[in-house]
Amino acid sequence: MLDANIIVSAILFPQSIISKMIKHMVLNHKLILSQYTIDEIKEVFNKKFKNKIYEMDDFLEKLPYELFSLKEMNYKDYPNIRDIDDLPVLANAIVSNVNLLVTGDKDFDGIKTKGLKILKREGRLGFITSNKFCITRYGKILREHIVNNYDIISINDVSNLNIFSGASTYPYIFVIKNIKNDENNFKNYDYVGFDICG
Repeated sequence: MLDANIIVSAILFPQSIISKMIKHMVLNHKLILSQYTIDEIKEVFNKKFKNKIYEMDDFLEKLPYELFSLKEMNYKDYPNIRDIDDLPVLANAIVSNVNLLVTGDKDFDGIKTKGLKILKREGRLGFITSNKFCITRYGKILREHIVNNYDIISINDVSNLNIFSGASTYPYIFVIKNIKNDENNFKNYDYVGFDICG
């Protein structure tokens, strides 16, 4: 599932890494968008980019996706998030049971640890973080918790893609699964240091 800010960015910057990522997703995965996200995209273009509405319509018309509509939402059923306007995005991702929510919204940063608590059995959680998560003390407790309680599906170093142009960041993409396999290959690594990520 893609958040509105990702799609808006891809429409406005068709040669960007974000746009290439979406192309990769639709070629290799089933893309699900929520009605809430579609409505939010249209609202953004009507308010801020009226001269690009044709490009928006064209993009959405050509984008292959399955539409998901959340019928009702009780705010108490979902994790707290700083910006309450982002809760429908999270709720749609949870209820539609998608494997991954891609967003550029910083308000979702805190969901990384909360996401572990809300994962269904065998559910997956993907998150993008700095490589510093692998080597610093502040990430140690969460690294240990992940290694001891979840299966690590993949750790991808995407720093060479220059996703965040102009910023000196070295992002990693982690995907974990909510099931503990005793033969977790990462169990033997020094998980308090860089080895888990390298």
